Amino acid sequence: MGQIIRCPLIGVPCSKAITIQEKTFFLAEAEEPEYDRQHRKQAIKEAITNEYTIRSALDEKGINAFTCKICEMIQTCAYGIADITQDNANVLLELGMMLALGKPTIILMKKGQEQQLKLPSDVIAIEVIPFEEYLDIIGQLREIVQKLPPPISPPSPI
Repeated sequence: MGQIIRCPLIGVPCSKAITIQEKTFFLAEAEEPEYDRQHRKQAIKEAITNEYTIRSALDEKGINAFTCKICEMIQTCAYGIADITQDNANVLLELGMMLALGKPTIILMKKGQEQQLKLPSDVIAIEVIPFEEYLDIIGQLREIVQKLPPPISPPSPI
């Protein structure tokens, strides 16, 4: 029998039928500042080209049961990127969900924040891209994306 994915909201088995979109990244990002958000997206799009799609919870409008929708988005995306620069609680929760669901995940972090945002030892093997400006991530991200493993089908929720 396959692994049962439980709802992080209420703990019951998830009833959603999940189909992974193979060339899709879930982007965990802080809403503010908008300037950073625009530059981050521009740099990521340049790095991964038009071959991949980026989905962010911040782009979804009119969502009920927001955590459920985010969880579903994370499950359907093949890969994850989390920008932990702002030390945003929602971004850290989304990062945790990506890791718990076994998504190959890339972490973005501003240089010099290593002391304030110490990553737990469990996450040290995850790809971390340090940067000063978002343009700095393009080359490193492009290299990492070329080495990503193929997506793994999710376990059946039943």
